[in-house]
Amino acid sequence: MHDLHACVPRVGRQRGAATVLTAATAVLAAMVALAVVHGGQRIIEGARARTAADAAALAGVEGGRAEAERLAVANGGRLDRYTVSGGDVLVSVRVGDRTATARARALAVPAAPVPNSTSTACPPATATVPDRVGTHGAPARVRRPASRTLPP
Repeated sequence: MHDLHACVPRVGRQRGAATVLTAATAVLAAMVALAVVHGGQRIIEGARARTAADAAALAGVEGGRAEAERLAVANGGRLDRYTVSGGDVLVSVRVGDRTATARARALAVPAAPVPNSTSTACPPATATVPDRVGTHGAPARVRRPASRTLPP
């Protein structure tokens, strides 16, 4: 006759196995959570670097290097490079370990209307939107038609 107890595993041999598996799962979950947090921080730093670079490039067009540096610092970054070439301002800004580059171009603004002139329409507004270097080349130009008229 067969011994039925020989086929049934002993509970005593596996005592503590669940504790080891639970501990290993907790360590793995903590490592994944840390990786997600670190990746999120890098994404946020990259976005902040792009924002600081865009602001610094636009400020550099109007106020030069000092204004570009001020805006880079105000946005949590450090101005690494400032270059003026023709009407273009090219800046490189670092936030944490992320670096972003932006370019802005100064455009000629139309002259303001002469008071008491026969024209009542405002001149069209022109703005330059900085473009990250290497994505599309030249900065985009935005033209908006005048939507208001001056009172007579």
